[in-house]
Amino acid sequence: MTLPLKPFVCGRSLNTLGNNGFTLLECLIVLSWILFLTVTAGMSLRYFLLKESIDQTTHVLWQDIAHAQTRALAYHQSMAVCGFPEWADGWIVRSGTREVWIHRILKPPVQVEWISSWDEKDCLKFETDGTTAQQGHFRIMISHYPALEKRLIVIHSGRVKIK
Repeated sequence: MTLPLKPFVCGRSLNTLGNNGFTLLECLIVLSWILFLTVTAGMSLRYFLLKESIDQTTHVLWQDIAHAQTRALAYHQSMAVCGFPEWADGWIVRSGTREVWIHRILKPPVQVEWISSWDEKDCLKFETDGTTAQQGHFRIMISHYPALEKRLIVIHSGRVKIK
């Protein structure tokens, strides 16, 4: 003769007529985890997008400087990379005859600043042999994120180094 057994789960008997759903506490815990993961992912995505815009601006400015130097060498004419109207708004690449070749406009969070060793803040000028009479660096930055700052260092020979 066998005795009927009651089902037993986690220290309490299985009640088929009782509560079979989630408790309010369990729902709150799961929702708080989802909220935490969403906020963390959003902050990481914002940082990634800001870093990408700094990298893109640095790369484009470096290409425009290289283009100005190459054009100065190839056509034996002086070239200049100038802020338009200020470096924070964008820049232009123009020849000595004031003919504009490239015009870039910056997206708002990114700022560019040219710091010359001779306090020439308007333009970076290339002579006909591809050298520049000035040395200095460009600061590409976002004001609230100083860790994302990049620099383009320009030396007298016209070479550019990214830091």
